[in-house]
Amino acid sequence: MKRLLTAGLFTALLVLGSGTVASASCYGDLNGDGVVDAADDEVLKSVFGAQDGDADYLVEADLDGDGVIGGTDYAALQRAKADGC
Repeated sequence: MKRLLTAGLFTALLVLGSGTVASASCYGDLNGDGVVDAADDEVLKSVFGAQDGDADYLVEADLDGDGVIGGTDYAALQRAKADGC
């Protein structure tokens, strides 16, 4: 499986034997397991405060795309959890 992660949106591309490509996306799914849950909270908490350019900066956790993983990203993740995938 090939994964492309961008700004909190998990996109999985799976090329099936027939050459068909299956895709699944879920905003806020930071760990790529197909659901937005407490495990994603843990991912965000582990990089909270990181900025673009820092070794621990995770672009997937920067849900608002401002280059800093902070409170607005946490709030966006909580909304995504409430909305579900």
